[in-house]
Formats: sequence, structure tokens, C-alpha cells
Amino acid sequence: MKKTIRILGVIFIAQLIIVTALLLPTEDSVGSINKQNLLTFSPNQVNKIIISGGDKALILESENTEWNLPEYYGFPVAKNRVPEFIQKLSDFKQGWPVATTKAAAKRFKVSDDDFERKIELYQGESLLDTLYVGSSPGFRKVHVRKANTNNIYDVSFSAFDASIKTADWRDSSLLRLEQTAIIKISSPDFSLIKEGDLFVLDGVDESLPIVQSTVARYVQKVIALNTVTVLGTETRIAFNQADPLLLLTVESKTEKWEYRLSRSSEGEYVLKRSDLPFYFVLHDEVAKPLIVNDKKHFLLQPESESDT
Repeated sequence: MKKTIRILGVIFIAQLIIVTALLLPTEDSVGSINKQNLLTFSPNQVNKIIISGGDKALILESENTEWNLPEYYGFPVAKNRVPEFIQKLSDFKQGWPVATTKAAAKRFKVSDDDFERKIELYQGESLLDTLYVGSSPGFRKVHVRKANTNNIYDVSFSAFDASIKTADWRDSSLLRLEQTAIIKISSPDFSLIKEGDLFVLDGVDESLPIVQSTVARYVQKVIALNTVTVLGTETRIAFNQADPLLLLTVESKTEKWEYRLSRSSEGEYVLKRSDLPFYFVLHDEVAKPLIVNDKKHFLLQPESESDT
């Protein structure tokens, strides 16, 4: 009897081993799952993105392949920012889910009504895919769930990648120019002309010493402006653009940009450039060095009698 029980026990254990082996995923099956995309959209289909978080939402739209912020005066998005974002989403793989229940979706903050971010991808008005982004299990890792599915995964991603702040998407380099292309910077009071690799002050006696470092700094400040705050695309009397503190023209061989800098009634420095529809606010430390109303600014000043 005991012998029979032992034999049956051995058979039972053997059956368990066989069943377990059959149920365990093979290397090929794991590889197949890991290669499946989490989202099904094609990157070249997407021309509108809505990112929601809390009670805020940010919209990104593409016009002729150029991405902009339609609710921020149509301001351009930083170059490659959106294509890289879309590609990152497209590269998410399914892998093995960390959870599959509605309770887990709540816990990991990827439920339909409780999430850190909701990312909706559109082609025109057609919704292509929706992804819920939730809590973080580790550095640059987040839990995600595709809409209308139960599986929850962790992927390499961060909250900044799906920011709902316009400042994290707008092109802060919009006002910058390529220095090597610039041949002239002028105002009613002075003219800087490029000769060789240097800018020289036009219309002054050659015997008067030009401070080249001052010229170089000024040129750099003009061409390397960063955008901070945008006031819109429509002028206002309060901008005082009719009474500018500075009128500046920057030229290349093929293009010309006209700058108009004024002080608003609220005390802000407001800049308008001829090729752009936007009115920008410049901080005091950026605006003040641009306001040069005398060519003597670029010349070596003689020592005063009190210095001798």
C-alpha cells in the first residue's frame, strides 16, 4: 500500500513538473511579447496631441510639418521636440504587465479618472491612441496603460517628457540668428559692418580706437536673444511701440530683420521683430544693453582730467 502511494506521489509530482514546464513562457514567446508595440499609431499620422494633467491641458498642432502651440498665439514648438516625443511613445513595448486590475490602475494612477498625464494622439479629429501615465516605480520610469485595456506596464519615461507647461515646449531660440551670416547691424545712431571676421564701426575717423570687445559683445547680445514671455500677436497702445527706445536693423546677404524695442506703460521692455508676428517681453538685463544711441559707446573713451 505504502509503495503504491509513493508511486502515485512520484507520478503526481512528475505531472506537476510537466504542466509547469508547458505553462512557462519560452524564450521565443517572451521575445515575441517584448517586441509588440504598446500603442498602435504610426508616427507620421499624428498632427495633433492633447496632454492633460489635473485641470490643465496643453495642445500641440502641426501645420505643414511645423508644430505650434495653438492656445499660445500659435507659437512655434522647439525643433524636434514633438517628433522625438512621438517616437518615444511609438517605441514603447508591451513586455509583461506589472498589474491588470482596476484596483491596480487606481493605485498606479493610470485609471480613466485618476492619472498623472493623459496623452491623446490625433490625426485631424480622429483619435488614434490614448495613453495614461501614472506613478513612478523608479528613476525615469513610469506606469502606463493604454486606454480600453487592463494591462499596466512600466516604461522609461518621465513627467517632463509629457509636460503641460508651454515653457517646456516653446522654441526659446526663435529670435536667434546665425552670426556667420550677419553682415551689418545698424541704427539711426551707428552702423556696424562686417569686414573679414570682425565688425567695424562705420562712419568714424580711422584714428579713433574702436573697442573690439565691446562691439563683439553687442553683436552677440543682438543675435543670441532668447524668448521668455510672449504678449501676443496684436499690438497695444500700452506697448508704446510708436515711441521706441531702439530701432535696429540686422542684415545678411539675403535677409533683413528690423527690431523695435519700447518700454510699455507697465514698465516692461517690449520687442517686435519684423519677420515675426509676436510681441516679446525682454528682461531688463537683456534689454538695457541693447539700447545704444551713440556710436561713442564702441569707441575707447579718453581718460578724464580727474583720472590723470
